[in-house]
Amino acid sequence: MKKFTHGIMIINPNKPLENGNYEVVHFVGYWIEPTDVDVDSLRNELRTDPEFELQEIVDELEFLPATEGCLKYYNDQVEADNVFDDNINQN
Repeated sequence: MKKFTHGIMIINPNKPLENGNYEVVHFVGYWIEPTDVDVDSLRNELRTDPEFELQEIVDELEFLPATEGCLKYYNDQVEADNVFDDNINQN
């Protein structure tokens, strides 16, 4: 798997951290720029899948393009977990 080049970071604007930044409550990495359809699909998944524990607040969340720092953080996490593998389908 190649490193993510794009992503959607989801924050709760109602819960700023002490330093004024916001915690990323969910992240999805992509290899191409996500579309509005991708955002809508993700929003629906978070609204309906209890595994993410965001159902009750999904309408309060902001879905934003991932920053370079966010992409680096999650790419580093995936790399540390040895998930990058050329045999994984990226579709």
